[in-house]
Amino acid sequence: MILNIILIICLIVLVFLFRRCKCKTKEQYLKESQTREKRIKYLEQAVERIAFRYRQEARLNESKSKFMFMVAHDLRQPLTAVQGYTTMLLEDSKDEQEKKILHTLDRSAAHMGTLLADLVDASISASGHLKINPYKFMYNKLIDEICAQYEIIAQKKGVTLRKINYPSDVEIYGDRERLAQVLNNLVSNAIKFTNMGGVVEVSYHVEGNRIRTFVRDNGKGIVHVDKVKIFEKFNQAENMDDEHKSLGWGLGLSIAQDIIQAHKGGIWSQSAGLDKGTLFWFFLPINPVIESSTPPSSNKK
Repeated sequence: MILNIILIICLIVLVFLFRRCKCKTKEQYLKESQTREKRIKYLEQAVERIAFRYRQEARLNESKSKFMFMVAHDLRQPLTAVQGYTTMLLEDSKDEQEKKILHTLDRSAAHMGTLLADLVDASISASGHLKINPYKFMYNKLIDEICAQYEIIAQKKGVTLRKINYPSDVEIYGDRERLAQVLNNLVSNAIKFTNMGGVVEVSYHVEGNRIRTFVRDNGKGIVHVDKVKIFEKFNQAENMDDEHKSLGWGLGLSIAQDIIQAHKGGIWSQSAGLDKGTLFWFFLPINPVIESSTPPSSNKK
C-alpha cells in the first residue's frame, strides 16, 4: 500500500516536472522566435540602408563622371583654338624671344590637351563605355615606335632606354591606339621616375596564346602604402615631388588598367620599395574576343 502511494506521488511529481519543462520549452521557443524576428528585421533594415547608400554613391559617381566629361569636352574647343593660333604666330614670328614664349605656350597647351584627354577617358571608363576598336596589327612594330619616340627624351635626361631581345613579327588582335596609350604611360613614367644614369628596359615574350610585356626601371620605386592603390583613379605616389604631381591627374595607370582589362588581359606592378626600381607588366591574349565599339574602316598594320 505504501509502495503504491509512493509510486503515485512519484508519478504526480514526474507529470508536474514534465508539464513545467514543456511550458519552459514553449516559453523559450517564443522568446527565440521573437529574437529571430528582431534579427531578421534588423538585417532587412541594414540591407536597405546599404542599398540606399549604394544607389546614392552610384548617382554621385555618375554625376561626377558626367561633370568631368562636360568640363573636359567644353575646354577642348578653346584649347584647340589656342594651339592653332600659337602655331600661326610661330610661323610668322621672327623674334627669337617671342618664339621662345610661343614654344612654351604651345607645349603648355599640348600638355593641357593630354590632361583633358585623360579626364575624358576616365569619365568614359567610369561609365563603362570605353571605346575599343580592335583589328590585327604587328605588336613588335608598335614596341619599336614607342621606344623610338622616347629614346631622345631618355637621352636628354641621361637615362638609357633599352629594348631587350624580343621575338619579331608578332601579330595580335586589339586596339593599336589604346595599347599605344598604355605603353606610352608606362615608358614615360619609367623615364620620369628614373634618375640620371639609370636604365629603363622594355621587353615582351609570347606564352602560348598570350603575350607578356614588361617595363622595368631602376628608379624611385614604389613605397608600400602606394602599392595597394597604384591603379586607383586620381592616385599620386606619396614619394612624388610637387613638380611631378603638377604634371598629371593621377589617371594614367587607372586608364591603362581599364584598357588592358577591356582586351581581356591583366596588369600588375612590383617594387622592392623606395629607390629600388619598379616593374610593370601586363599580358594580352593574342586573339581575344573583344566587342568592338565601332567597326574599323580598314585593317591596319
